[in-house]
Amino acid sequence: MIRHDTPQEAGESARPLNGYGLAGLIIAVMGIFCAGLVSPIGLVMSLVGLRFRPRGLAIIATIIAALGTAYLIFWISLDVLAWRQHHHG
Repeated sequence: MIRHDTPQEAGESARPLNGYGLAGLIIAVMGIFCAGLVSPIGLVMSLVGLRFRPRGLAIIATIIAALGTAYLIFWISLDVLAWRQHHHG
């Protein structure tokens, strides 16, 4: 049996790509520029991406999105505390 290997087509990747990990990374990086507002979405996408291989992008996205989400929670809690002090203090 003769095996004919066809050359790789243009634009076709030789390595598999984790779509959820990539999407989570893009959204997590967007969260950096949006004061963390979209970071929770990136966190969910990257956590889903951890279920698939390769996991590299999903791991990086999870870390970035978790930091962005923590940043968002911190600022929301400060705003709530300031509002409560202003109206009840």
